Amino acid sequence: MSNNTCPKCNTENPARYHSNDGCKVCARRAALVFYYQAVAMGLPTTPGRARLLKSKTYVTKNPCGRFGHVGIKSIGGKCPKCKRSETSRQKALRLGHTWYKVSLPCKNGHMAFKNVYSGACSECVNTTPREKLGIKKRIETVKCKRGHSGPRYVSNGACIQCVREYDAARRK
Repeated sequence: MSNNTCPKCNTENPARYHSNDGCKVCARRAALVFYYQAVAMGLPTTPGRARLLKSKTYVTKNPCGRFGHVGIKSIGGKCPKCKRSETSRQKALRLGHTWYKVSLPCKNGHMAFKNVYSGACSECVNTTPREKLGIKKRIETVKCKRGHSGPRYVSNGACIQCVREYDAARRK
């Protein structure tokens, strides 16, 4: 058995849910078993049948697309269990935090906090050149050759005060 084999169904490299790393093959099998049991018990399997039986939910053959919950959906088509489960990002937003902890690495392999608004990985933001992030100015603590200690342009490192003085001298 390789490292990428599901321990429950022995499927090699199964597709996984991003939110909880669950095996999609196992979730599909569990949803099918539940579906056929529900059909045998006479539970509704379509939204129309659920309305006739005055039920708020119906059973489907497919598991929830977000967490892989067994195939129960509300008449509106959403998973009732997902309504109750809150992601770490949603919890951080509710609590007013700017960063949240992730369960899976970013595209560059970092297991770092992510920004709740942009989804940016804190490690990627710290290592990405400022130009790619759209930042045009940076504060420099070392003085330039003319003695200015103010901001500089990211693109070429030029002192903004020096550039302004140069432009003003050219205009005269």
